Amino acid sequence: MNKKQLTLTAIIGLVAYNSIFAFEIANDIEDFDINTIEYIEEEEIIDLGFDTATYLPEGFNPYEFFFDFEAIPYIEDECIELGFSVGDYLPEDFNAFSDPEGVEGIVFIEEEEIIDLGFDTSHYLSADFDPYKRSLDINTIEYIEEQECIDLGFDAQKYLPKNFDAYNSISL
Repeated sequence: MNKKQLTLTAIIGLVAYNSIFAFEIANDIEDFDINTIEYIEEEEIIDLGFDTATYLPEGFNPYEFFFDFEAIPYIEDECIELGFSVGDYLPEDFNAFSDPEGVEGIVFIEEEEIIDLGFDTSHYLSADFDPYKRSLDINTIEYIEEQECIDLGFDAQKYLPKNFDAYNSISL
């Protein structure tokens, strides 16, 4: 009995000891900063088969920024005086920056594009041909519903010719 108590006490002591130090490990993990890890990038050397230095200017540095933004002239918008008030010619409460209402009412006039095919198409088309006229009335197309399979109570393949295909108009 004494040996069992000693073993049980030792196991409970080890579990308590491990649980006490388990909290300290968690604190170390919380203090860990991933930014402190130094990343060493391997420099890849690419061999093009020729010396690129002979084709570049002397003192060329690919990492040097060579564009000068100060060289671009900045032009400020000048207020243009028209000599009259444009507000007199606009509707009341006109706001040029608001979204237009009734966009679908705006008519878009497309410029007619003339395509030259290199030959006269009228020789190949009938005299009354109109490319914009609908030649197919969709209401005249018959809709055929797919019929359900009918169980005849026997194997119909036994009574049909060899390689018979019901979906093919020509059976072999």
